[in-house]
Amino acid sequence: MSAPFILDIQRIVPGGRGIGFHQGQAVFAPLAVPGDRLEVLRWTDRKGYLEVLESRLVDSSPERVSPPCPHFGSCGGCAFQQMSGCQQLAAKQDMLIDALRRVGKVRVEPSQIRLHAGESLGYRNRLQLKPVQSGEGLSWGFYKTGSHEVCAVEACLIASKALWEHLETLRKELARLPQVATRLDEVEVF
Repeated sequence: MSAPFILDIQRIVPGGRGIGFHQGQAVFAPLAVPGDRLEVLRWTDRKGYLEVLESRLVDSSPERVSPPCPHFGSCGGCAFQQMSGCQQLAAKQDMLIDALRRVGKVRVEPSQIRLHAGESLGYRNRLQLKPVQSGEGLSWGFYKTGSHEVCAVEACLIASKALWEHLETLRKELARLPQVATRLDEVEVF
């Protein structure tokens, strides 16, 4: 592997990874924020682009914030909590414009898209969770970032309160039906 290099994150792409360029090649970094400067320590070559495996934050973007969720970074349920609300909105607008242009072949300018900022927490109305059986009974989790290992969570801060209320009701019902609970692979709630 070559020597570490410096990467300036330019924007966010679908999946929440930051993109920058090194020697003309696209480099994707997880949990980055546009404006971050990273020292890339380990990476893998994916034939056409590089994927960052380990990096060190050299200079942080002014839009970088401390994620409110204690599971952020290990839980793969979301990828935007390290960004300010304004930056999240800008990143999502940029991804939409890119998809419309690249995939849909639709020319659109940022001024043509009206942004409507909602709540930064408690907004998600759909979840796909993995059941977690433990000595304490059934709980819920999400796959950890980049794996099929489950990260159990007590609550998801971006999920609506109503979803967690329904999950609690479901958990109680499933506690009475352990033969069903042990066979669940996934639960999806709307």
